[in-house]
Amino acid sequence: MGAAHALIRRAFDVVSVEDLKMLDPLLAESPEMEALFKRIVENGPERRLHKPRKQVLVALRQLLEEFPNFREVTTNLIGSYKISLIGGTALQLPVINLQGPPGVGKTTYVKAVAKALGQSFHDLKVSQMLERFELAGMSRGWKNATLGKIAKILLVDEAQEGQPVVLFDELCMARDTEESSVIHPLYTVFDRDSGDQFRDLFLDIPINTRYLIAFTTTNNIEKLRPALRSRLVSYDIDAPKNGEMRAVAQKLYKQLLEKFNLERRFPERLSVPVLNKLTQGSIRDMKLKLEQAITRSVGESRDNVMFQIGPEHIPGSEESKRSIGFL
Repeated sequence: MGAAHALIRRAFDVVSVEDLKMLDPLLAESPEMEALFKRIVENGPERRLHKPRKQVLVALRQLLEEFPNFREVTTNLIGSYKISLIGGTALQLPVINLQGPPGVGKTTYVKAVAKALGQSFHDLKVSQMLERFELAGMSRGWKNATLGKIAKILLVDEAQEGQPVVLFDELCMARDTEESSVIHPLYTVFDRDSGDQFRDLFLDIPINTRYLIAFTTTNNIEKLRPALRSRLVSYDIDAPKNGEMRAVAQKLYKQLLEKFNLERRFPERLSVPVLNKLTQGSIRDMKLKLEQAITRSVGESRDNVMFQIGPEHIPGSEESKRSIGFL
């Protein structure tokens, strides 16, 4: 028992105490920088590691049913988590890439993993970034310079937790050439052996990103340069089969009713005709159509007590295309 306890590590320094002293608020060059340095210093160098718990393992196993098309990923997550739980060691995962077409539920899945782990979730749309400083900061010599998103998450947003779940979305669409690379900083972040040497250019101190729980998504992983691709463990994610889509639809239906606090005002399960209309598109379309169907069934009913979704409440494909998504 003593040996097992000796293995358990509860926390780590995201920056060293010595490096933190370099961010003295009194040396700041502007009020904004002073406030930032003060916040980082107040948060301190130490961050908490995820503590493995049996109830988290139960929550991860539930993902096997909720996301049947992610079974391989979930099974490996469960394996890694059990190793951490049994051995009493810190949870350390490779950078996981989810490769698949749009609309199969990749972002929703990563959010669900974060919720199961009880960790915060951060979604970084790297495909929309224009310059590398957005991730790794800009040197203070430049006008309007500031720290990057990675440092902001680990040093500002997360004052206690050292293992937030961070999604680098649509990685294959981010600029990454010899001349200009938005995601060049990720070569260090995604290398678990050198992850403690990530350097934000604005702060100019090394930051330990080794324990970050990182996911990426791609629609075409072949677009990634080999050096970056080699740092990822990639899983091919297909759209759920018809039977799986029906199970997903029922799950989304339940989640939406809980969101609106309407569980007692709708039938527990969707009818077969409704399922037939819902399962013709992607999971993204399904979620959008379900929310619209719930709204329509309530809006068209003269009863304020009980409601039910019928096939006529499911938006048609053309109407769905005109609607605004939220996934």
